[in-house]
Amino acid sequence: SCPVHKMVIFERANATYHGDRNVKFEGDFIGSVSPKKMKEIIAKANAINFFDLEAEYTAPMTDLPTTIIYIRDGNKKHQVTAYAEYPKELGDFIAYLYEVSQNVNWSKNM
Repeated sequence: SCPVHKMVIFERANATYHGDRNVKFEGDFIGSVSPKKMKEIIAKANAINFFDLEAEYTAPMTDLPTTIIYIRDGNKKHQVTAYAEYPKELGDFIAYLYEVSQNVNWSKNM
């Protein structure tokens, strides 16, 4: 029952979304994120020191959802894979990004 989806926001705020299952939007979509929302995403990433987080948070468990976040802001870039035992602030950021992904005005990509 975990949501399976991928959202990519490009430098100019254009976005693509692929919803596989257990999400509001299933299939391929295009949209855009406002410049204000882009700044908010980066501000929230900076607030949790995203660029200083470990590259991977995992534990010897099975059947947990995995979230992969990659952010490039200017010359800074970092990827975090969150599976288990990650900081609460990262979990809050993941939830925030999920909400962003579900509230973009998506158009079906033909």
